[in-house]
Amino acid sequence: MIAVVLTHYGLYEGHEQAALLPLVHGITGVRVFFVLSGFLITRLLLQEFEHSGDISYANFIARRALRIFPLYFLFLALVTLFYWFGWWQPQGDGGLLYAWLYAYNFVPSQLYDPLLAHTWSLAVEEHFYLLWPFALLWLLPKEQALVRFIVLAALACLLSYVVIVRGLALRTPFPERMTFVAAFSLLVGCLAAVAAQYRAHGAFGRWCRSAAGLSVATLLFAAPTLLHAVPELADRVLVRYLAVSLQSVGVAVFVLWLLFNQRSRTVALLETGPLRYIGTISYGIYVWQGFFLAVSPERVAGSAWPPSAALGLLGIAVLAPLSYHFYERRFLALKQRFAPGSRA
Repeated sequence: MIAVVLTHYGLYEGHEQAALLPLVHGITGVRVFFVLSGFLITRLLLQEFEHSGDISYANFIARRALRIFPLYFLFLALVTLFYWFGWWQPQGDGGLLYAWLYAYNFVPSQLYDPLLAHTWSLAVEEHFYLLWPFALLWLLPKEQALVRFIVLAALACLLSYVVIVRGLALRTPFPERMTFVAAFSLLVGCLAAVAAQYRAHGAFGRWCRSAAGLSVATLLFAAPTLLHAVPELADRVLVRYLAVSLQSVGVAVFVLWLLFNQRSRTVALLETGPLRYIGTISYGIYVWQGFFLAVSPERVAGSAWPPSAALGLLGIAVLAPLSYHFYERRFLALKQRFAPGSRA
């Protein structure tokens, strides 16, 4: 989340060709978030199935709605008010409707607006999780069938990107953000959760605990930086996409290493108070950074919003904690009514 804020703040402007930028860029932060999301949610669903022999789709959707919808639609309501009062002028009027319909990852180029741009990742997640529990119920308890399905689905994501880039002239600014492409990182996280559930005590688990597993995770995460050593490859769209896909795999391996090395100093560092608190309010940080900074802190011509980058950063620091403690928590408390094992 910090990487996203720093990118939209404009910290990396003028350093777009830096070799290490793919390690700290905002889009990398989103991929990390996708992998973590796929891992954590799938792990919870697998545990629910193990304990009860079933997965309550209704409870799952209710928990997701209570976590995501209240803040998301509050943000959109506020943006809509800014539009009505003339404080914000979108680049295309129809783009706001795409955001309300959770479809901004499919928005046409002429309707794309920086203030709404970050909602694409939330759209990908919601599309994916509408279907993912059904896939789990269909394939469980057959572990091998589940693994094959995830691998084939991930390969289909890669292939769909190749088809889009090579064969389709789609009028969208970011084809890699379409659900059936961007779901690759989510699926990688899902696969890691399956491995953690069923292979923790075997040879795979021992490898993930080892220094070799950590080394592989580091090398895969750094894959996009290696392209700078071979400029002719860096200019190829498909090669770049393969590199960032390997980066997602590296994140998944690192997550498994953390899971199996709970007593490591790295885990202790990640569980320090400030970092845990940032994780707690991270969803609010992501939503409000889009409102205060947009994709870049520069205003669209004729618009009074967003504010300057410095004021935007201050706005995030103030509003993200406030919205969590005085707004989001009211809805999060309701999630207990839809806990695994309870009746919807």
